[in-house]
Amino acid sequence: MHLVMFDIDGTLTQSCGVDSRCFVDALCEVLGIERIDTDWSNYRHTTDSGIAHEIITEQLGRPARAEELAAVKTSFVRRLRWALDNDPAECQANAGAQDILKWINHQRDFCFAVATGGWSESARMKLANAGLKVPENIFASSDDAVSREGIMRIAEARARSAYSVDRFDSITYIGDAVWDLRAAEACKYSFIGVAVGDAARQLREAGAASLVTSFAEGSGFRDLVERKLLV
Repeated sequence: MHLVMFDIDGTLTQSCGVDSRCFVDALCEVLGIERIDTDWSNYRHTTDSGIAHEIITEQLGRPARAEELAAVKTSFVRRLRWALDNDPAECQANAGAQDILKWINHQRDFCFAVATGGWSESARMKLANAGLKVPENIFASSDDAVSREGIMRIAEARARSAYSVDRFDSITYIGDAVWDLRAAEACKYSFIGVAVGDAARQLREAGAASLVTSFAEGSGFRDLVERKLLV
């Protein structure tokens, strides 16, 4: 069995703009701060929980408290729900994403999982808004671990259980940012980038050898998956 593991924001969904805006607004509201570095690559762990922990430590000079992290999450989810209720187009499925998940499900030796740096409730809200269905037993999020690598390992373990296998013959992670590539390398997974413009350039410069612009027919994604998994 071969596992294809997906990121969400910027990969399965086009949602980075609304996600970042609501996340920053929630942090500022709850923590009473005014300025936040939104270059997420500057943070040690590019996950919702990791970024929140680091911002609190640096700006407030102390470790994050459980109650304030919960308050940030609550504010973020509330803001995201309002934004998507008012404009569902702010979070859409990447071109071909729905079809690619169906395609993988119909391959006898392939299966999939999702490992997102977002919190579970907000991530599932975005998947639902984009019309993407991901079972709970093959899903891991920032509620499960602070590091992206930790989240990916948990998703892998849940997929092994869900598909009743002791190990996968190969694993490929699908992401849109350099931190996705680095996490895949740390976990010793193969990597395929789904990105355009600056994001694609940054991935190429970071050493990503396999890149596509979307999951749509003709993008070459299916051929890349088969080559990565069946090496």
